Amino acid sequence: MNGYSFEELADMHVAFGAAEGVVQIARRYYAERFPNRRQPSNNLIASIDRRLRETGSMIPNMANAGRPRSVRTPELEEMILDFVENTPSISTRQIGRQLGVDHTLVWDVLNESGMYPYHIQKVQSLKNQDFARRVGFCDWALAQRQHYPNFPNSVLFTDEATFTNNGVFNCHNTHRWAYENPNYSFETGFQERISVNVWAGVLGDALVGPFILPPRLNGVNYLNFLQEDLPGLIADQYPDWIEQDHILDWYQQDGAPAHWRVIVREYLDATFPDRWIGRGGPQPWPPRSPDMTPCDFCVWGFLKNRVYATTVTTEENLIQRIFEAAEAFRATPGIFEAMRRSFLRRCQLCVEVGGQNFEHLL
Repeated sequence: MNGYSFEELADMHVAFGAAEGVVQIARRYYAERFPNRRQPSNNLIASIDRRLRETGSMIPNMANAGRPRSVRTPELEEMILDFVENTPSISTRQIGRQLGVDHTLVWDVLNESGMYPYHIQKVQSLKNQDFARRVGFCDWALAQRQHYPNFPNSVLFTDEATFTNNGVFNCHNTHRWAYENPNYSFETGFQERISVNVWAGVLGDALVGPFILPPRLNGVNYLNFLQEDLPGLIADQYPDWIEQDHILDWYQQDGAPAHWRVIVREYLDATFPDRWIGRGGPQPWPPRSPDMTPCDFCVWGFLKNRVYATTVTTEENLIQRIFEAAEAFRATPGIFEAMRRSFLRRCQLCVEVGGQNFEHLL
């Protein structure tokens, strides 16, 4: 496998300088000046300049690298980078097999080029009609923030989540160091399934709840919760909230079926006139938007990481862990302020991308 000559590498770097560091223009300059030469990729031109600045040489330094695994040339590097450019999801082992080199050499080339393997991020599936609704809500929330600086502090953001004894366990990211195989295992697929339906809310610098809801939430028992239990949960955090203004100005909920019942909406209209956010409310909540709910993007992840740290044994054990995790959440310095900043930032990004998924920009 013949590599590029020193003269060719130098000419590529001259073209890079003439293009003032714009790789695409440098590649065009080089092609115009040397139309009969083998043309380099964008990655190769950029790597020549980077290596020269960092090591003083255009050629990879193989000193102190131990026994060579294969011949490393600029042409090989270019081929590796081209593989990744054309198929970003390809693995180093796949590239190594196709090029007949050790996958660790592929890893070294990619790392030295400033590339890293990033995990795919799960995001909510959206429909075309969701975009305008999401932008509309975010525009409204940001406008509220401009006129009423305390707006994010005075909204009770709420949500429900289900906790089970199976929990969330990722074997790929879990290991045990040992001199011999300890045959470590994690029990799952319990014949006796434990499931707990949990409500929680965030208001200012307080976590309201958690509260254990009935296993099957419907409009009747959700209304009963709003009337009989919610006032006491808020009072646990803000004893004088009813007498004091602007502690709770807005109540937020998503579009779950139980929230949509007429009796629930009538109660919210009477209790929070023109001041509740939700499906069918004075301020609509956009469907399929857990990325903007503080409970979804912060609270539930924190609680579940602690609850599922070890195997859940009984329903009582599960509930105890939920409440202990909630206390740990409350004790985390700066977490509520960080949540409010994240909420506003998410609203801004949502507007910027026209209501589409934005979590990759955070």
